[in-house]
Amino acid sequence: FLALSISSGVESLVLVMAERLWINSGWGINWLATSIKEFSRAIPLQERTTTTSERPLYLSAGILFIAMFIMLNVANSILAANFDFPDILRQPPENALTLYQKNQALIRPAYYLFALTGVLMIPISLLLHRILSNKNPMLLTTATTFGVITGIVQVLGFIRWVFLAPFLVNTYFDPSSS
Repeated sequence: FLALSISSGVESLVLVMAERLWINSGWGINWLATSIKEFSRAIPLQERTTTTSERPLYLSAGILFIAMFIMLNVANSILAANFDFPDILRQPPENALTLYQKNQALIRPAYYLFALTGVLMIPISLLLHRILSNKNPMLLTTATTFGVITGIVQVLGFIRWVFLAPFLVNTYFDPSSS
């Protein structure tokens, strides 16, 4: 209960801070457009044709991207309909635990699906590294490292809802626990 409460509090704080930075500090579309422009200058695109040996890399990366986005949308839709996601993260833990217990049969598979998107992020990062191998090596290695780390952290973040939340729900609603 305490772990879920602290985690929800931290997530709420991060979301509120991100919203304020995004809206109030000029980190909106202009900041995003400027960042993308700077990143595209760091990795200049060169005119070249795709060789036959590169096509499977492009196809694999494309299929994984599409699969990841479909899984993200399906999982998000399931959680939004059955768990009031993402607003549930800003509510008191007893509300989250009650709703989790009520809809556990749909929520757990949705979080497994979210965790799987993190797993897919790892090979996507590695494939993009191979596809863009002739670009800026330092920036590319940094981006690939962060892509792999992001996938691992995403898996760990979402999988806790599959394993920790049921334990917390059972403990919270057990009349013999204090």
